[in-house]
Amino acid sequence: MRLIDADELMEHVWRDKLDSRELIAKMIDNAPTVKEISTKIPINVFEQLISQDSVIDKIRAEIEQLPPWNEVGAFSSVRMKRMVLDIFDKYKAESEGKDG
Repeated sequence: MRLIDADELMEHVWRDKLDSRELIAKMIDNAPTVKEISTKIPINVFEQLISQDSVIDKIRAEIEQLPPWNEVGAFSSVRMKRMVLDIFDKYKAESEGKDG
């Protein structure tokens, strides 16, 4: 799927003679792809989108701080899995506005 500029497309709808499905399809195919997203989205949604990389970096940093696999002890795979999932749960709770 590609994003196209609906405003520009509507200009063509009113300006061009579009008396067949083929012409309408051609007009849509020729519509330029949007290179920028309008900032008319709620600011909290925009902030979440741009902060995702930093959250992933924080998760990665915490996982890298976990003890080496062989130092975890008995049932190491289960314990290591739980520690990693706890990190993800912490950031999920934060993103949902809960205390983590």
